[in-house]
Amino acid sequence: MTVQKKGTPPALKHAGFSSNSVLAGEHASEFEDLRRGIVAEFNLAGALEIETGNSVAHLSWRKKNLGIFGIAQRLQQRMGQIRDAYLAGLTGDAEKSGATEFEENFKKKWQAAEAQARKEFGEYYGLVELGDEATLEGLAKQLVIQDRLDSMIDRDLRRLLLIRGLKSLTTATVPRQKIE
Repeated sequence: MTVQKKGTPPALKHAGFSSNSVLAGEHASEFEDLRRGIVAEFNLAGALEIETGNSVAHLSWRKKNLGIFGIAQRLQQRMGQIRDAYLAGLTGDAEKSGATEFEENFKKKWQAAEAQARKEFGEYYGLVELGDEATLEGLAKQLVIQDRLDSMIDRDLRRLLLIRGLKSLTTATVPRQKIE
């Protein structure tokens, strides 16, 4: 019986980015070097330019580190095996003992499975906690949403530029010719 526990991803934040930028087992300092390099290379200034640079850094980082998703998938499968091994035989315990005793036994075995996984996985344990976020399918879903948001932002920026362009035309002084 495989039981999935959804944990809250660790609040890893780098340059305003969520935990999606740097996953367990990756090095935050390397990501930050990449991000700063992109900001410097393009001489980015202002909130929108820096946000765009951060997005380029995030996507470049994910491309460079795609292998982490394979590791995450194997760890999640192994986590299921560990939990199954620790929780085997618990179904009979509920019938033999009271619900409270069953819950206590379940909790102890669950914690033992978690402890073994933490020891076995080391710095990569956080990938198990991320669940679907640390899968290629999860990444694909995130990219679709990011693409939709970027399209909406681009549309609004084009509208803003159009409005500014129109304002600059109406405020420019154009000499009028006399019609005779």
